[in-house]
Amino acid sequence: ESKDALWQAQPAPCCIVKGRLGGSAITVAAVNALASPLE
Repeated sequence: ESKDALWQAQPAPCCIVKGRLGGSAITVAAVNALASPLE
């Protein structure tokens, strides 16, 4: 339900993984990319 609600509202750009697995890896990759200096 929460994923569907986020997708409907879209207050900001978002990435939604359908299903129960895989979200943690994507979240870690996104945070690492944002935290690393630009190359």
